Amino acid sequence: MLTDSLQTSTRGLKLSQTVAIISFFLLFPGYLFYHQSVAMGLIPPFAAGLFGYVSLGALLVLLTLLPWNTGWLKKIIGNRYVLWVLAFLFYTSAWTLAHYLFSSGDYITKAGLQSLETIIFWSCLFLIGLILPLEAGTLRWSFFISFIAIFCFLLYFSISTGETMYNARRLYGNTTDVSTYQGYARSGLITLLLLMAVFNSFRSRAFFILGGVFVLYLLISRSDFYAFLALSVVFCIVSGIKQPRYFLLLLLVSLEVFILATPDVAPRIEVFVEALSTDEVTQAPASDGDVQTTVPGEASPVHRPPQPPDPARAGTRPPPDETAELPRLSRQFEVLDFSSSKSWVDRLSLQRKALEQIAENPLMGRFGGHVLREDTGRYAKGHTGRYAHNALSAWVGYGLAGFLVYVFLTLSGFLVPARQVVLKQQDAPLWTFAFMLNFVCLLLIIVSKPVYWPLPALGWGVLAQALLNPVAGRN
Repeated sequence: MLTDSLQTSTRGLKLSQTVAIISFFLLFPGYLFYHQSVAMGLIPPFAAGLFGYVSLGALLVLLTLLPWNTGWLKKIIGNRYVLWVLAFLFYTSAWTLAHYLFSSGDYITKAGLQSLETIIFWSCLFLIGLILPLEAGTLRWSFFISFIAIFCFLLYFSISTGETMYNARRLYGNTTDVSTYQGYARSGLITLLLLMAVFNSFRSRAFFILGGVFVLYLLISRSDFYAFLALSVVFCIVSGIKQPRYFLLLLLVSLEVFILATPDVAPRIEVFVEALSTDEVTQAPASDGDVQTTVPGEASPVHRPPQPPDPARAGTRPPPDETAELPRLSRQFEVLDFSSSKSWVDRLSLQRKALEQIAENPLMGRFGGHVLREDTGRYAKGHTGRYAHNALSAWVGYGLAGFLVYVFLTLSGFLVPARQVVLKQQDAPLWTFAFMLNFVCLLLIIVSKPVYWPLPALGWGVLAQALLNPVAGRN
């Protein structure tokens, strides 16, 4: 009887892991391939963009399989970190339902649906992270082939067109059925993090880091690009303690970024130098009368009367009182001049709005406050994205308690694996993936991503698996 129960539990876990592998693939590289195929007209759009339907379907299947995972469930009940995650999911669900039932206003309905969708994404990604077998060959090789396909396509695109920015929506003229560049970059980022965790040789990681910088640069999502760049620097420094050749890799990454930045920076340096040289020419001393020049071969200067300006050369140099206009930076390097970035100015405005709402009610926040229009206090189409682009959005949406638990889960998700990877020099895939994923998530919820960004929950799940499975967490 006990043997039958163990066999049933083992079969249930294997089936859950298979579902997790398929869902994980569909949510990330599969998501990118789906939208690229729709953009190119190879397939018609279906499943409402894929991510939502796959998340809901995977969540329902994994919950249905829980009764066949009794041994696994017992481990979960005994882990405090898992209980904190479950408590957070319960709290945000109850918070959303309470506001939906007892608060009035059309903006509450819209914010409630957005929150419910986010909770579904969190729950699905947490379960996937908790179950996903990183050692499975199917998982690693499907992601490896996917990255090679993405890398080769973008390399061909860049060489054939000379472009350094890839936006499928604009390129193919489809702005309704094709994902934004953030969706493409999210898929690329998670694919890279998984591959860097499961392929632990220096050559493999060097290829994924150098290739990843190129891929994420072309996909034009600044937050994902710079988060991956920051992770690559930290990872090279940590790994360089044991293998100094990672410091050489760090130099190659720096060189690659310099090469990518050259088309942006070089024209601006040229304009700056030209302005300086123009200034020197216009301020050169000259006599009030004749212009003095020296003819080659003559010992003394020859005096010539001043000549009228040549119309053919008029306009070649700007007047000394005009400032030369700097070339516009690409999205990725607008960080070199934030004042020219409309996105940055808008984000500062949204953050001020969030801080004002928090100041009005520090304990409860204001559920759905980001959806409100500033002028009428009512919901307006398109305003569901007008939240603070950092963890403050959790304070506005879920109150002080929700904000603190949200930050605690993500901060713990980074610090616990960091202790294993940095201090204990662990190189096991689970700990490495947890470290990299939660580092990226922690960095981005500080500087860029709102609480409605679902990826932190994947990091919570991967850490929970490492804590629950000490055998898989060893070298």
